[in-house]
Amino acid sequence: MSSAANNTSNNTGGKKPLKFVSEGVSNIETQKIREQVEQKKYESEYKRKTRKSLRDQLRSNAISKQRQYNGLVRDRESFTRLSKDELAFYQNSKDEALKKEKELNEYLNAKATSFEKKKKALLKSSNATANPEGSLKVKTSLNNNIQIKGIKPSTSRPKIKISMKKLNKKLDK
Repeated sequence: MSSAANNTSNNTGGKKPLKFVSEGVSNIETQKIREQVEQKKYESEYKRKTRKSLRDQLRSNAISKQRQYNGLVRDRESFTRLSKDELAFYQNSKDEALKKEKELNEYLNAKATSFEKKKKALLKSSNATANPEGSLKVKTSLNNNIQIKGIKPSTSRPKIKISMKKLNKKLDK
């Protein structure tokens, strides 16, 4: 019987080993009730020992809430945050647009300077043929009329201004 007691004492599981009914005790029902009461005491003691303290419960609860919040924040920001590939694509497209704009500005500046050179050359040649003495001044203002070879001047039309009062008087007569 001592070997059976050693085997049951080594068992440290969730249940307490059952006690054997000794000889001569014939009331099995009271023995079962007593065993159930002892089993419940043992289980409640085991649960009390394994239960976390209030501090540990609060700490684990706070950790789980923080993880849940971080997950929600990550999900919300994933809609607005760009990945590295997307950022690289947008940066490359922006760089290409700036490069094209710079090339266009350089092209326009080059064409403007060549146009100015041609304009000056045409003005010099027209001034030399029209006025060999050079007494005519070259006008560079946009408001002044300058005749350039190959460009026909518009025909000057007389400007007529008539007010409605004058028109009504003429019609009444």
